[in-house]
Amino acid sequence: MYRILFVEDDEAIRFLVSKYHFWKQSDFSVAGEAGNGKEALALMAQKTYDVVITDIRMPVMDGLELCRQMKRRGYEMPVILASTYSDFEYARTALQYGVKDYLLKPSTKNEIKEVLTRVIGQLKEQQSLRLELTERIHTYEKKLDRFQELLLGNILSGRYPA
Repeated sequence: MYRILFVEDDEAIRFLVSKYHFWKQSDFSVAGEAGNGKEALALMAQKTYDVVITDIRMPVMDGLELCRQMKRRGYEMPVILASTYSDFEYARTALQYGVKDYLLKPSTKNEIKEVLTRVIGQLKEQQSLRLELTERIHTYEKKLDRFQELLLGNILSGRYPA
């Protein structure tokens, strides 16, 4: 189950999205809700989330500032921006902070599910590559340890000069 942090200043929208029936039929769940970026950062300090869906325009801390703060603090989970604004400047700024996708509100359940599925697919691919890289590093470390043992043994036995 992939845990979503949903950041939206409109309480009615937060309530409706968190109660979408399709969450029960998918690999996603709304595991946290925040009314602005500052609240979202506080939640991220307490729990881990797999994906953040955030509105752009909110009081206290907007979605773009949230993305900037997440990047600055080293949070690497994918972010999906949701906004009623289709302004290219928002999208361009969002790309600088590594935002993975953009939902234009109002979004249908299918649009949300499609974007989440795509982002989770990318996340799974990254996790798979990390696992493969970790396994390779572990293999090379073992080989290096064995090589060092053999070299030290040969030096101590006088086969190679020190």
